[in-house]
Amino acid sequence: MFDSSRCDPRAYDDLVSVIVELSRFITADHLMVVGARCRDALHTAYGCTQALRGTTDADVALALSNWQTFEAIRAEFAPIGQSGHRFSILSIPVDVIPFGPIESPRGSSSHPPHDLTMNVHGFADAHARAWTLQVDDGLDLRFPPLGGYAALKSHAWLDRGAENRTDKDGPDLGLTVHWIANDIATLYDAHSDVVTQYEFDTEVAAAHLVGAEMRAVLSATERQCLQDRFDSADLEHLAAHIRPPDCTWPVENDLSIINAIVSGLRDGSR
Repeated sequence: MFDSSRCDPRAYDDLVSVIVELSRFITADHLMVVGARCRDALHTAYGCTQALRGTTDADVALALSNWQTFEAIRAEFAPIGQSGHRFSILSIPVDVIPFGPIESPRGSSSHPPHDLTMNVHGFADAHARAWTLQVDDGLDLRFPPLGGYAALKSHAWLDRGAENRTDKDGPDLGLTVHWIANDIATLYDAHSDVVTQYEFDTEVAAAHLVGAEMRAVLSATERQCLQDRFDSADLEHLAAHIRPPDCTWPVENDLSIINAIVSGLRDGSR
């Protein structure tokens, strides 16, 4: 069961510093922590203790109404690489991901000088339903809920799947299944119908619930977009990259996990 009180605010001191710096340009409620640091926070909030791969950088999404704010951030912080949205903020590498009203078309973010377009489908919905962690003097860190995180990871996974770069996104999506399957009591008490539907295979039932969580977070347009992407994807290829390391994973056929996620996304029962 999700419980944000399991998260130790002291573990986010570096993120707090980054958010404080960025909030000089935009209020903190417009900022959302994504990527590996969101994964780590959810992992803890769902009561999981297995060590995950470490990270020294951060990913922060910004709900922007105009590009002037992004240009001010770009002018303030030293760039890293050539992407145009990765900066050194207090010596921390930070990917700053613009989304929101600046998307054109919806789900597409192409910051000046428009030489790199990012897929930001699902970001606005995840931000609207974000959970918060109070960390310092009333400052809240905003994180996507499980369904939002899973949707963002699904898009990232599908984006990179054709290039066979699924070494991180697939296992991270698999972790969302593990988080739900890890809480057997809640799974049986609150979702006995889904567990029965999948003949008491708790991991596959949990995968269906991940899809249902995505459906609950996403708007109808965003749900359809993600469903269409799954429908046109090579699911067997994706299934080969979903197993999370260092977690209990008694699944004989990983394709059953993918199919259950898609089923939950499609019908939403949970």
